[in-house]
Amino acid sequence: AYPLSMVGAGVEFFAPLALLLGFQLRIMTLLLIVFTIVATLISHRFWDFHDAARSTQLIQFNKNIAIIGGLLALFVAGPGRYSVDGDGRP
Repeated sequence: AYPLSMVGAGVEFFAPLALLLGFQLRIMTLLLIVFTIVATLISHRFWDFHDAARSTQLIQFNKNIAIIGGLLALFVAGPGRYSVDGDGRP
């Protein structure tokens, strides 16, 4: 599990940084979507909980679904004018 945790930490650090800069934006959004799906299914298994714990896990699960939706919107929009990969067009 140790090598996978290092990969996860690297993805969590470098992919958002690349998104901020607009570097390989579409590749990084896909990477973050896959990472978020895996993390959501591992960490927020609301179906295994009851009562308040279930509600908390369901909220976190839905939050991650919203993050995936935002990443999909960013994937569709592509890099902007001032990004590293942008071509200067609006």
